[in-house]
Amino acid sequence: MIMDNTYRRNEKTGCIVKRQRIEVKCDECGSVWDTLYSNYKRRKYDQDYCKSCRSRKNYHKYDFDLNKFRWSEEERKGSQITKKCLHCGTDFKFHKSSQPKFCGQKCKDNYGYKQKYEHLNNSFMDHPNEVSYLAGVILGDGFSRKVDNKKASQILVACDTRQPRLTDVVISVLKLLEVSYYIEKGGSNCELIYFMLPDDLLIEYGMFFSSPKFNSQPYPVDDVVQNINFAVGLINTDGHYHRRHKILSFCNTVESIVNAFCKCLQHSSILFRKYKYTHLRNPTWKDRYTVNIGRQKETNKLLAKSDFYMKGML
Repeated sequence: MIMDNTYRRNEKTGCIVKRQRIEVKCDECGSVWDTLYSNYKRRKYDQDYCKSCRSRKNYHKYDFDLNKFRWSEEERKGSQITKKCLHCGTDFKFHKSSQPKFCGQKCKDNYGYKQKYEHLNNSFMDHPNEVSYLAGVILGDGFSRKVDNKKASQILVACDTRQPRLTDVVISVLKLLEVSYYIEKGGSNCELIYFMLPDDLLIEYGMFFSSPKFNSQPYPVDDVVQNINFAVGLINTDGHYHRRHKILSFCNTVESIVNAFCKCLQHSSILFRKYKYTHLRNPTWKDRYTVNIGRQKETNKLLAKSDFYMKGML
C-alpha cells in the first residue's frame, strides 16, 4: 500500500477509515490501482498483488499430477493391469482402481451401436414383405432426423386415429422386425410413431433420405420395388380409396417415389393411369403426381396380392 498523510483516519484509534480510497502498488509487476481500505484489509496474501498476478498464482497452485499425488512411482507400475478391448480386441493397460472394458471412447460408442442395431440385419433379411411395407410407409408419410452420433436416423410416421387398423399394421410390422418404437399423441386425429434405424440399413434398402424428401429423391432397391406390399404401404399413407367410384388414388410430389410406385404396379401386372399437375399461376410450386387404379378388376387384383390390410378392404 502506498502511504499518504492525506488519508482520513479515526480520531480514537488512528487507523485509516474503511471507506477511504487508497492507492496500492503490486509487489510483483509494479502496477498501481485504487481501492477501498476495507477491501485491502481482506486481502488473502501477505504481499500486495494485482488481479493478473493473483490469477496466475491461483492457477499454478493446483498445477500437479493426480497420479503422483496419490501413488508413488513403484505403486503406479505395479498396479497396472492389461486387458483386451471388447470391441477391437487390442490390449490396453489401466489402473486396478478402475475397470474399463474398452480401450477408448470410440470403441465404446461403436460397441454400443453394434449391440443396438446388429440384430436388424437378420430380421430384415428374413421378412421381405414386412420390409417392403415399411419402406412404403417411410417413403410415403415418414420424416427422419439424425441421431446417435450421425450413424442412425429417427423415423417419425404420422397415423390417423380414425383408421386404427392402419396403425395396428405398422405396429405389428415393427414388432415382427424387432424394431423398438414409442407412440405419442400428435393432434386431435393424429398419432406419432417414433423408431430408430441405422443409416447403413436404410442405405442398403434405398430408404435413406434427409428431409425434405423432395430434395433427396429416394428410390428403393429392386427387391423392395418388385414386392407388391411396397405399393400397399404407399397407398395406406398417401393414398385414398373412392368408395363411390371404386378408385384407388395415390398422390405425391416426389417424382422418384411415384416412379417406384408405378414400377411396382407394372411388375404385378396392374393397370393404372398416371397424371402430372403443374401450377400455371405459380410455376415455382412443386408439381403434383397422381396415380389412379380405376378398374374394379385391377383393384381386386391388388387386394388379393396384398399381405396386409389396405384402404378399400372391407
